[in-house]
Amino acid sequence: WTHPPFSGEIDGGAMYGRGAVDMKGGIACFMAAALEAIAAGTMTGTLSLLITGDEEGPSVNGTVKLTSAGTGKETIRIDWRVMEPNGKTKGTVSQENTIPKGSLNGPWGAIADAAASAAVPGIKKLVQ
Repeated sequence: WTHPPFSGEIDGGAMYGRGAVDMKGGIACFMAAALEAIAAGTMTGTLSLLITGDEEGPSVNGTVKLTSAGTGKETIRIDWRVMEPNGKTKGTVSQENTIPKGSLNGPWGAIADAAASAAVPGIKKLVQ
């Protein structure tokens, strides 16, 4: 770190610190553009910002919960390939999981943990 990670220190007109440029930057730009459009009178209608607070988790507490995508399910397929040290494929374990639709529109979080845990028995059989 060139600046303390939790300080939010301003240096040369820029803020430094953990999380200083994650989702907040894009949201600020979107809001600034919307405010300019409103001020210029070029925007009509209603504007809603659907922002998630769990972008570093499963990302299901924003748009997914507020739209029809949050009511559906989708099936994902994961193929786990076990490789020998020489690069030869020893075998493949395939799995399908049914998950809330849209829940992969961000970091996998708990879904990845559950999928990996479900694959462990099959992968162990290939390795043994």
